[in-house]
Amino acid sequence: MIATSCLGYIFFGHYHGSLIPLPTLWFYLSYPIGIIGIILSLSKTNKQEEVTKIFLQNQEQLRQTGQKIVVNIDCCDFKINDFSEEVQSKHFLSVRAYDALYDPSQNIVNHDVNQIVIVYNHTDGEKVEKFISPIFSIDEVTLKFHIMNNDLSIYMDKFDKKRYFFDLKNQ
Repeated sequence: MIATSCLGYIFFGHYHGSLIPLPTLWFYLSYPIGIIGIILSLSKTNKQEEVTKIFLQNQEQLRQTGQKIVVNIDCCDFKINDFSEEVQSKHFLSVRAYDALYDPSQNIVNHDVNQIVIVYNHTDGEKVEKFISPIFSIDEVTLKFHIMNNDLSIYMDKFDKKRYFFDLKNQ
């Protein structure tokens, strides 16, 4: 909306044709459109910050009042999704064009992406509870090392078993 406002301001400020009726009205309407765009962009930023703040508060509350479960590697099932993606280099377009004449693959960089999800089966008496972690963007060996050093814990609400999060120290 901000860009539309700027374009409207510039275009209708210099427009002298007869094809578009009331160009002066459109010129003056560019201002409120820009103001609305600024307000919307600022409110979206504030909402994102507020959601992040609430999320961190919930995590801290679970750390203080929830049940801590230290993850045992024997109860883990690792779901691995590693892949490689080709990413264009960040050179200017003209530089990439000259590089492509010499070597077409020179502008492409392979980027390895590691994704692991842990399915943790926790036995509490006779009851088995399943916890599914978010995606960890580290390789399998490093994650297993953290688990063996007791760096990975699950904090769970004592009353609502569906409220939990995985806490990886030293990440």
